[in-house]
Amino acid sequence: MIKVGAVIRTVNPDDRTAKPGRPAIVVFVERPVVGLCFGTGTHREHYPHKCVSAGDRLGRRLGLNKDTHFYASETVFMDVDDLPPPERLHSAPALFVGEIQDCEPRMADLTAAGVKRVLAERAVRQPPMP
Repeated sequence: MIKVGAVIRTVNPDDRTAKPGRPAIVVFVERPVVGLCFGTGTHREHYPHKCVSAGDRLGRRLGLNKDTHFYASETVFMDVDDLPPPERLHSAPALFVGEIQDCEPRMADLTAAGVKRVLAERAVRQPPMP
């Protein structure tokens, strides 16, 4: 079962150059839609974000080998059925997840648009039964 704060290592489907196994933190769950905030080593100072240092407690829990930045504005919304299982022992604290969400003032609009897109894609893949 996927919960907010779960850590998933997968490829961002919206980024064709993404490295496999990048950490993503679940920041939204409303079945069948899940919002993933992918970590990146690229620091963009003009975007609001949360940074996790590799040496921090959370960085060690996530298995990071360098500072990793989480940008709420780049949250990816996916169908829960398309995700690999979350890592069992690793999760981000609720406070950290809240900080990611709070750093992006447009988070509610981004979430609404993401949910709408995933539900539309799901409807195309799984037409209603007659």
